[in-house]
Amino acid sequence: MRSSPVSTEDRIRLPAPVVEPSHDGALRLGGAYWQEVRAFSRGLVRPRTGADGVDLVLAGVVPLLRFGQAATSAEDGLVECRYPIRGGLLAATPGGALVVAQTGREAPELRLAVEGFHPRLARRGRLARVRAALYDALQAPLHADVSRRFLERGARGQL
Repeated sequence: MRSSPVSTEDRIRLPAPVVEPSHDGALRLGGAYWQEVRAFSRGLVRPRTGADGVDLVLAGVVPLLRFGQAATSAEDGLVECRYPIRGGLLAATPGGALVVAQTGREAPELRLAVEGFHPRLARRGRLARVRAALYDALQAPLHADVSRRFLERGARGQL
């Protein structure tokens, strides 16, 4: 059975923009996020970039999440890197996106969002309560911790 889609968004105000408003700046935001995942997990989870996009791989073997190629934009004060979610062990179905963005010129913010993600652990059906408890206890807090660290690093100008 399908899970209900999950969307999250976190933001932090920046003292100054952290990347230039360009395709390269957008890719730098995305790359910095993947490196934060690797650092946070102490290398246990690593981004693997290939022709199809980026896979987050556990212990070099298990693809936890698979993302498509980055779609970037840089216009009107928005610098964005968007990765469509293609699947992986933690995804119930393909769909949704991970979005890393810098918004605003005068009062810039760094934004990290997950839009329309269908987590396997939160899906309905047999053992739904157990899966939901695992999602709430593990996957959601880990994502929140990585997000917070990434945003705080950005606010310190360390991307």
